[in-house]
Amino acid sequence: MVYSLIMSEQEYYVRKPDAENARGPFTMDKLHSLVEAGQFDKDSVFYDDKMESWRKIGDCPELCAVLFPEKKKLALRKRGEAQPAAAAAKPEVAASGNSTTDVAAKTETPPVTEAAPAVPVEEEKPDRSGIAVADILDAAEGNTEEMKLLRIQRKWRDRAVALSLPMIALILLLSALGLAGPHWESIYAFAMQSEKVTFGSLLEHSGFAVALVDLFLALVLALAVTQFYPLLRLRLMLGLGYFGYMGFAMWMSGDILGLFGMLGVAMFSIGLYVCTLTLNFGLMLGCGIAAFVGVVTFGIIRVLPGLLAM
Repeated sequence: MVYSLIMSEQEYYVRKPDAENARGPFTMDKLHSLVEAGQFDKDSVFYDDKMESWRKIGDCPELCAVLFPEKKKLALRKRGEAQPAAAAAKPEVAASGNSTTDVAAKTETPPVTEAAPAVPVEEEKPDRSGIAVADILDAAEGNTEEMKLLRIQRKWRDRAVALSLPMIALILLLSALGLAGPHWESIYAFAMQSEKVTFGSLLEHSGFAVALVDLFLALVLALAVTQFYPLLRLRLMLGLGYFGYMGFAMWMSGDILGLFGMLGVAMFSIGLYVCTLTLNFGLMLGCGIAAFVGVVTFGIIRVLPGLLAM
């Protein structure tokens, strides 16, 4: 009994004789269900941990007795057939001297009733209705509905990860160009080593300083250095407050471009902030598009006055 209990708790790797790959591990209940479904037979082999080798199921009497129990044969009696134990003995004739009436009374047999037809009794089997063979096979191969859903979610999450860094780097690069656009003449003069323009004088312009930060963040995120996400979030919130206030001030002074600039900064900052937090592909794509539209709008509004002045 102890050995049977150990076998019931053990897990088995099983394969058909002509198969190269084994299946499992299976508990005894699952293996019994697979045998009943015709997946394995006595010629199938299992890995015996004690012998450290593959062994036929039919060569293991203990395992074979559990998986292939002998079924009891049922015998049916014909209707009216008397049971041996119920057969009545013939009455003995009394000794001489008894009357014929006594002999007839003693030899009188009781009326025979017709025997009821025998009902075959089926051997009681353990209830295995809670385990479906198809479910066991699907679970072993990873084809359950839960696994399919997890694979789909993992696939879209991987797509979101692959999209996030290049998209954020591109939007930050556009932001750097938009912020530095109004100062392109000073930047060109500095590049030509003009004595009138120094790097310190360029940093006096707040837009140029923030453009350098955006350019740096675009480069490190393009290299997949996500440790700078906290710095990016801080820059986005500070930029939303500073440039949003500038746009609001322009709008209140009567310049309608200030309203569009304020909306562009809000779309860019909030959209890009959400992109650094979520791994939902749909949400990331939507926020990325909003941030792209916002940064383009903000850049055009910053560059447009200089272009009109030309």
